Amino acid sequence: MNRQRGFTLVEMLIALSVAALLITLCYGAIRVSQRSAYAMQEKVVESEVMRIGWQFINDALGRARAVSNPEERDDKTSFEGTATRVAFVADLPGYVGTGGLTRVVLDVEQDQGQRRLVLTHERFPPESDDAPPSPVGSATLVDQLAAIEIAYFGKADDDEVAAWRDDWSGQGHLPNLVRIQVEPSGQPPWPVLIARPLSDTRAIDEQDTPDASEEPGDEPLQNDAGDETEPPGPADDV
Repeated sequence: MNRQRGFTLVEMLIALSVAALLITLCYGAIRVSQRSAYAMQEKVVESEVMRIGWQFINDALGRARAVSNPEERDDKTSFEGTATRVAFVADLPGYVGTGGLTRVVLDVEQDQGQRRLVLTHERFPPESDDAPPSPVGSATLVDQLAAIEIAYFGKADDDEVAAWRDDWSGQGHLPNLVRIQVEPSGQPPWPVLIARPLSDTRAIDEQDTPDASEEPGDEPLQNDAGDETEPPGPADDV
């Protein structure tokens, strides 16, 4: 009668080693798949933040108004623009915060040694000290910012011809175009945004505050001579 031969100790050790190797490979493949999925999800989120942020800035600049600053009477437009920061007043629709005249600011903030690109908006003009504070909306568009460049095209008060410049402050009218270029750290640059502020060269006061439901395109545009002109094409889609 023949006895059934079992596995030797060496064969068992080899089998266990192969099984452990296969388990390790499977676990590594799962981890790689998870990391790839997380990386793809982060890119999707970053792309969506970029799209929504760019669309909001583009729409807000399209609704920008030349509004006299109640705190500084010499400021006839409430528009402040530098190479890294832009602040302006826009007539936003009702579904954005409180709607109506809103101060929108795109600025760079320092946070633990990193530069962040932050977008904020609040009601304009600021409430009195006795009134309850207005809600302030804030969103971080870029957590780690490598570079930002903002330029303004138009004819400044002391210029004879329109040109691109990196500062637009203290002017009597809004720029014709605003160009914003953003480069996050370790990522490709964002698409260049070129927006056209509402071409209203007349400063408005609180008593002529426009209706929030009014569309910017419903009124004729005026050139520097005061003649009505056809509006240019829409800003670059982002």
